[in-house]
Amino acid sequence: MLNACLHNPVMLAREVVTLVQLSGGRMELGLGAGHTPGEFAACGVPMEPARERKARLAEFVEIMRALLDGRTVEHHSDRYDLHGAATASPAAQERLPILVGGSGERLLTHAGSHADIIGFTGLGRRLADGHHHAVRFGTDVLDGETAFVRAGRRSDGIETELNVLVQVVDVTDDRVRAAARLGSRRGGADAQRRHADSVPGTRHRRRDRRSAGCRSCALGYHLLRGQVCRALRTGHRPPPLVLTPQRVGVTLRQMNEAKELAAAFVEQLDRRDWDAWTALLATDVVYEIPQTHERIRGRERYLQFNQEYPGDWHLETQVVVGDDHDAAVLFRWTVGDDEPALAIAFFEASDGRIVKVTDFWPEPYDPPPGREHLVERW
Repeated sequence: MLNACLHNPVMLAREVVTLVQLSGGRMELGLGAGHTPGEFAACGVPMEPARERKARLAEFVEIMRALLDGRTVEHHSDRYDLHGAATASPAAQERLPILVGGSGERLLTHAGSHADIIGFTGLGRRLADGHHHAVRFGTDVLDGETAFVRAGRRSDGIETELNVLVQVVDVTDDRVRAAARLGSRRGGADAQRRHADSVPGTRHRRRDRRSAGCRSCALGYHLLRGQVCRALRTGHRPPPLVLTPQRVGVTLRQMNEAKELAAAFVEQLDRRDWDAWTALLATDVVYEIPQTHERIRGRERYLQFNQEYPGDWHLETQVVVGDDHDAAVLFRWTVGDDEPALAIAFFEASDGRIVKVTDFWPEPYDPPPGREHLVERW
């Protein structure tokens, strides 16, 4: 990650193109606004207020994108005055991804429109040592920052990857011992107690078991089903001695996969667009109605079930909530001239398809006759 405030965009673009050629097209450019006074002091560059540094970064990103796409740049502002700036296009790489790291509404909204990858930093206020920062990496913070990215979501069809730097990972079956081991690196018994006291409880353990391949993690931050959760609530980031950077990326589409599938499910089902509807389902999808203890297995039988369902029925979505794996839809259900009723459906998704649907209706009822050939009772 480069501090854009310490670079000339034209010279950096030329250096990047050279690296693209040397690496055979395996290059990503990471840019930030800088946050450490020592960096600026070492270069003899005044450290501007954060608002000005972020504005400078926004201009820098737009200039770099144009230069790396092979365009000639005319850009005139108080920060950069470029006349016919150009560089060779990085022919070894069709499109060089630009990663922008930072926080705050303006920076992230702009990054959502111009960056290929967005890195959430989790940085809070700078601590007294002038280098480390307090951590702001709770789910509420990330939900807000993700919303800023969506507000600036690009319109050119290129997916934006969301990225977070995981500082420390320790895969273990004993959270307390792992937390104590991490704490011992950071300052003895007091630190060990702080880490051990912050080990997540049973709610987090349940979520861990559902995370693919994840046993139990004692770590600075962990990524669970598309959402970053703060696992160990420490006062600031670990010192460089114990950093083990691991890059974790997830696209906006992946973060909302189940939610989008569930919304499309109801819409296409109401339209009776059977081709579009079945395209949303896994071949081995399971449909359950707990109130009647009925279960249907397989896409073809589930399709037949809906095609044969009697009456002029319609569905109207009221609320959709969800993430990459789970979603729920509250919908209004009407049949002919009957009074509408509210029902709720829960969805599970995997690999871009719905794998399970569970319906709950207003009141328990006996299953109507005529579908025994499709369902099994439990």
